Amino acid sequence: MNRLTCYAWLLTGLLICNGCGKKQVVEAEDVSAVDQKQIAVIDLNLVAQEIGARAKIDMLLDKREQELMTQFNGLKAELDRREMNLRGSFNDDLNDDQQNELDKLRAENLNKLNVQAQAASTRLAGFHAQLKQKLLNDIRPIAYQVASDQGMKIVLTAGQVYAAGPNVDITEAVIKQIQQINAANPESEDLAPQEPVARVGHMPGGGEFVPGEVR
Repeated sequence: MNRLTCYAWLLTGLLICNGCGKKQVVEAEDVSAVDQKQIAVIDLNLVAQEIGARAKIDMLLDKREQELMTQFNGLKAELDRREMNLRGSFNDDLNDDQQNELDKLRAENLNKLNVQAQAASTRLAGFHAQLKQKLLNDIRPIAYQVASDQGMKIVLTAGQVYAAGPNVDITEAVIKQIQQINAANPESEDLAPQEPVARVGHMPGGGEFVPGEVR
């Protein structure tokens, strides 16, 4: 079972739409049509790292991976037991029918294990996506508020911007704001991903995380 752990905190499209009632999507290639003074830039990688979200995601992924591995090993043990029982019911010298029956069971067991492994990998990848989506949804309103306070109406990720001056980068300001929120509410849920209870669809406002590496 391969573990998919992605840390390319990139989005395709707009991270945060402007603050009016209607949601407006601006693609990266259309940014030239927007007043550049209204655009802010955020490094989601750095935000995730500084607020402890990366470490927390790793912890939750490790926990889920162990759960899935326990289920897989349990199934394998049960299938091995069935194969041993069938083999034990035969004489030492197998006839053709007995050998075919044993080979058939082995093939069925192998197929079940492959299905289980693929399902576990898919579930782990989906769980990871949920954690990242929840984190982004938590950061989104704070990032927009920080940008709005500085007279900016659109927030793009660092991966969408080829070059920008330091005065448009709101990363540090967002980190500071989140840290202040967490410090002021130590008993509440902090702005790092908690284990979700349901699958989350595409994020509101457009855009989705794109896996960057396989671990």
